[in-house]
Amino acid sequence: MDALFPERCERKMCATCGALMPSPAAKCTVCSTFQDWRRYLPFDATVLALLTALVSVIATVAPSFVGWFEGGYSDLTVDYDRDDQSGGIILTAFNAGSIPAHIKKVTLTIPLKNPQGQTSFDGHAVHRSDQKEKEDEDDWFLPPNTHKLITITFDLTTIPPNLSKDDFLDSCTIHFETDEFYPRGTRPSWRQGKRPPDAKIPCDGLSVVRGRH
Repeated sequence: MDALFPERCERKMCATCGALMPSPAAKCTVCSTFQDWRRYLPFDATVLALLTALVSVIATVAPSFVGWFEGGYSDLTVDYDRDDQSGGIILTAFNAGSIPAHIKKVTLTIPLKNPQGQTSFDGHAVHRSDQKEKEDEDDWFLPPNTHKLITITFDLTTIPPNLSKDDFLDSCTIHFETDEFYPRGTRPSWRQGKRPPDAKIPCDGLSVVRGRH
């Protein structure tokens, strides 16, 4: 190629419009079409630049995502903390893992000697403010390395009022169900021994039961 007189260099035809251009040219000066593999792509240079930037971002983030997917896990513990003396209970929950966890369900079972209907009741997480109760699904969600105190209430309108110790066969049971993430390649039984244990509480010690008069 003659750098001083480019018109003297070898020439080639544009693969798209047929215009003549220097052989080393990567792009036609007439129709602006690339002369290599890029001419087969159905979008312009701007879109190509955006796609290139996107691939670059994905390449940067991918290792972290793969590490999260393969090595991360939840480590959620849920325990009965105390009765709030206002018809609810307070749970303490802690996620010591590196992946978010979720409390799926809290159930109160009342072992009545003479049951007349429902004896197990699902709990509802609430915020108490201005004597109003509002359920917030975010209370059931625990990000990594997060500790929460969660207030739970139960609707016991279907059980008889004025219950005493003699009306119960045993202590009331609070059962916890969670949604957790396990390391890739492990079975759910991997953390079976760490599932939140049921809490056994004397029924007359729960204000939600005791307060039904």
